[in-house]
Amino acid sequence: MNIIEAVKSGKPFRRRSASRDERMWYKNPPRMIDNMSYTIPVDDIIADDWEIQEEKIELTAEQIRKAFRKAGYATCTPRQDVILKQLGFKE
Repeated sequence: MNIIEAVKSGKPFRRRSASRDERMWYKNPPRMIDNMSYTIPVDDIIADDWEIQEEKIELTAEQIRKAFRKAGYATCTPRQDVILKQLGFKE
């Protein structure tokens, strides 16, 4: 994605590079204030390898089973077990 798409995502964004600290994420777009400016190298402006920080949500198999029960499924069906296996749960 390009820098404009990354900024518009509203999520932290970065561009990996050997010359940069890969742990650094931009959290907000730079703002122009009075005579202040922000310099972005041309290579960064035209690059299309910007990435956004995705949120990770961790769930347990039991939390998923509880959600099924809350949705009206009283017991864990074979279909639910297949779904759990597809999601990577080994239970």
